[in-house]
Amino acid sequence: MIESHPIDDLFPLLDGPDFEKLVEDIRDNGQQAPISLFEGKILDGRTRHRACLKAGVEPWTEEPSISDPFKFVVSKNLHRRHLTPSQRATIAVESANMKRGNNQHRGSANLQTL
Repeated sequence: MIESHPIDDLFPLLDGPDFEKLVEDIRDNGQQAPISLFEGKILDGRTRHRACLKAGVEPWTEEPSISDPFKFVVSKNLHRRHLTPSQRATIAVESANMKRGNNQHRGSANLQTL
């Protein structure tokens, strides 16, 4: 099991019936998108990683060149997830409170887009 990056931990995991549907889909059709790693940790795709392991499918990872890991995760997740306004607010607060080093690459990200 690969450890997740603190930035990816800002987003809630998919659980319950939706997670089970993902496991079934990966079992039937394989993993369709890579799991993105940054500094050896999962930056995007920890639910996909869990689903692959549960489905008995070897997870497919890649280490793309990422200059701003925070913007990368926000871009990958906010546009494909159905987050409630409360969840978006929680992510904004938690990202602002991350210790320097976990989010130092995000610069002056506009959290209003969350």
